[in-house]
Amino acid sequence: MSTDDPHLETQALVASLQKQHTLAGTQITRGIMFVLLVPVVGVAMLALMLAFDSMWPLIMFAVYALAGGAFGAVSIILGSMSLRSAGKQLKEIEGERIPKARLLT
Repeated sequence: MSTDDPHLETQALVASLQKQHTLAGTQITRGIMFVLLVPVVGVAMLALMLAFDSMWPLIMFAVYALAGGAFGAVSIILGSMSLRSAGKQLKEIEGERIPKARLLT
């Protein structure tokens, strides 16, 4: 965005950082859900394994546990990093816009 008004550029930057902050929170939530679904899928596949007397549900659970758990962990880590980065940048911008209080002695 190339405007001559620095206030508009700051507003656009703050809006994009707030969006990044929100998306990072969503990514963390998604990762937590993938990790929390591993035991649920395990119980469901164990029930299917016992009901149909087959090993395929157990193999499917192993694949989901590895893939879903890894995706969930990576999603949580990347979301946390993005959340921290956006929060830090927002605090810096707010620090520039709002002057710090001075102590009078």
